[in-house]
Amino acid sequence: MSSESTPETGNEKGSDKSPAAKKLQNKWLLYSAAGLTLTGLGLCLFGEALHMKHTGEALMSWVLYGTLSLVAFNAGIAVFGQGVVFKSQIDYKKNRKKFNQKRYGNKPPPRGGNNRNRKPKTSQFTPKDVD
Repeated sequence: MSSESTPETGNEKGSDKSPAAKKLQNKWLLYSAAGLTLTGLGLCLFGEALHMKHTGEALMSWVLYGTLSLVAFNAGIAVFGQGVVFKSQIDYKKNRKKFNQKRYGNKPPPRGGNNRNRKPKTSQFTPKDVD
């Protein structure tokens, strides 16, 4: 097999991803994995706290485990949520590029919103002549 990788791996020769896009994708992968891991840890700690409570262990031990489980679970949800934000940014940038290419073809899309080249609107109402 040649040294070039297949398109399925995503490591094509001459990949057109910018460093910013790669950084955003790395953040997405890191935050999503960390969020899921923290969420799983929180659920495991919760199960352990429940087991400790039902076996009659000391109050402080299972309360501490329960509190840590809530912290880990909620932190996992928050971190995973940030990963979703990164993923939506990636999708927005990808779809914006496709939309602009479809709409404008090979021409670059117009910049800004200052409307300098736009004719001023004329009002349908004109002030009455005052003598």
